[in-house]
Amino acid sequence: MKRGTNTPLFWEATGKPPSRAPGSRMKRGKKQPAHHLRDAETSGSKQVMDKLNQSRGKFARGIRFIPPNLWEERCLFVGAKDNALRHLTRGEFASQAASSGKTHPIFVLQRIGNAGHRLCPCSSKRLHNQRYIEQGCRLEHTSYVIARRTYLVEECVFQVPSDPGFLWSLRYWGRVPENCLRDGS
Repeated sequence: MKRGTNTPLFWEATGKPPSRAPGSRMKRGKKQPAHHLRDAETSGSKQVMDKLNQSRGKFARGIRFIPPNLWEERCLFVGAKDNALRHLTRGEFASQAASSGKTHPIFVLQRIGNAGHRLCPCSSKRLHNQRYIEQGCRLEHTSYVIARRTYLVEECVFQVPSDPGFLWSLRYWGRVPENCLRDGS
């Protein structure tokens, strides 16, 4: 007897019948979330972000990495290490002895050309009159909700570094709706 998912041996091992009808062929590669990222270069970043928004209920939370050429204004990323932020901001942010495990979110302020971006770190502590992301804000594309007020530290602006270690440490959380940004006055 041929070994495969349609055999009684498979049923005994998994305790489940096959997910397809016997004798039918499975189509490969149809339900992989990575196809959204592969289409990026041909479709443009707006169309890719629209696809992310449409498929949010299915698997958008599983998408963690988005290449910088697809970043838009108001995108929020988490996982930027404090020691990298201290270096990128020339010591202005995370000035205390940064431990290797501590991280902060970063916010995309502006897109410059095709691959350039102005970014700023975020903090839960208010330093002066800063813009902030309101607590309870539901982010676009992922439906994550901001748990606490998040201040934009726009005094420490930097550009996207070319260091792949820094980029791979960032996890995409979503895009902040305009109505969630508040002035700090």
